[in-house]
Amino acid sequence: MKVQTTLQGKLAGKRMSWSEWQPLNAKSGYDGPAVYEVRILNSAGPMPVPRFLATDIRGLLSIGESGRMEERRRQLVCAMEKCYGHSEGNLLYYLLRHTRLKDLHPTIEYRFSKEADKAAAKVAEAKMIKEYIQEFGEPPPLNCAIPDRYGEWTCDEDVR
Repeated sequence: MKVQTTLQGKLAGKRMSWSEWQPLNAKSGYDGPAVYEVRILNSAGPMPVPRFLATDIRGLLSIGESGRMEERRRQLVCAMEKCYGHSEGNLLYYLLRHTRLKDLHPTIEYRFSKEADKAAAKVAEAKMIKEYIQEFGEPPPLNCAIPDRYGEWTCDEDVR
């Protein structure tokens, strides 16, 4: 089985500057525009996520964007607890309560990369999701939509 090795957060020649991974309940300390990733871990580290074309060894659950990163993080936490306010968090709420995922005692972490404005964050999110799809054949598990699906699909490198 092919294992993910090439998707490293490069975007149109721009090397992204990521925060450290931190638990989802930890405040970001930043409430400006950003693109973010959410991953799942167990005691051994990131949980590999089997996808259509390859296994994502980073354990990514979602890629998102926000004009206000800290507010979006709070919405995700609330959705995981109350099933309200964040589509990916709402789905995770159901998975943690009604599947055997809860038996794995997962930890959810996030990291973010600051962007100039919300428009730049939206562009970054769309490109990152499209790069993920090129590599794995489908979006991250909690991403239900493909941003700008009919727009540009050119990525920095061909991952085929």
